[in-house]
Amino acid sequence: MTIILLVNGNTNQVLTEHMTEQARSVAAEGTIIVGVTPDFGEKFVQNRAQEIVAAHAVLNAVDAYPDDYDGVLVAISMDSAVFALRERLSVPVIGMTEASCHFAHMSGQCFSAVTADLSAIDSYYERINAFGMGKNLKSIRALGLSPQRAYDSRMDVVDQLVKLIDEMIIEDGCESVVLLGAAFVGLQSELRRLVKIPVFSGITCGTLMLESVVKLTARSAY
Repeated sequence: MTIILLVNGNTNQVLTEHMTEQARSVAAEGTIIVGVTPDFGEKFVQNRAQEIVAAHAVLNAVDAYPDDYDGVLVAISMDSAVFALRERLSVPVIGMTEASCHFAHMSGQCFSAVTADLSAIDSYYERINAFGMGKNLKSIRALGLSPQRAYDSRMDVVDQLVKLIDEMIIEDGCESVVLLGAAFVGLQSELRRLVKIPVFSGITCGTLMLESVVKLTARSAY
C-alpha cells in the first residue's frame, strides 16, 4: 500500500477535493491519496508574493500532518516548496508542473504550455528553467483569465484552449502541451479528444510519477 500526501498550495478546499479525486482516478489499486489544504494563503495564487506565502503554507501543512505517508505531491502549479521539502523529508516529493513537463518531453522533443493568467507566465518560465526543462520548452501562452474565472467556467474554456493549442502547434512547433494551473484540473481527457498532440495535466502526471518513484526507492526494491 502506498500513501500519497497531496498538498494544495491554495486555500481552496473545493479545489483540494477536486484534485484529490482526479489523483485517485489514475492511481493504482492500493494507493491511498490524502488531500490537505493549507491554513493560510490565497484561494488561487497569482503572483510571486503570493507564491512565497504559498511555499510557507505548504511546508506548514506537511509539518502539521500527523500520520505516515510514502510521498508528497505538491498540488500547486508553481511547485511551491518542492526543493525545500526534498531537503527536509526522507520520502519522494514531486511537483505537479515538474512531472507534467517531464512526461511531455518524453512524448516528443519539445513542448509548450498553456495557463489561465498572463501575469503568471514569467514565473512559470523561471520555475520550468529551475528544474532543467527550459531547453525543451517552446512557449507558454495564456487565456487572459484569472485562475478563479477559469476554474469556475472550466468547460466553457475548452474551446478557447483548443484554439490556443492549435495556434501553438502551427506557430511554435510544439509536439505536446502541458496544462499549467490547478484551474484546468480534469480537462485533459476532453482536450485529448479535440487536439492533435498529447495533453498533460499536473495532477495526473504527478500521481503516476510519484507512485513510480516511491516504488523504485522503497527499501525492498532491487
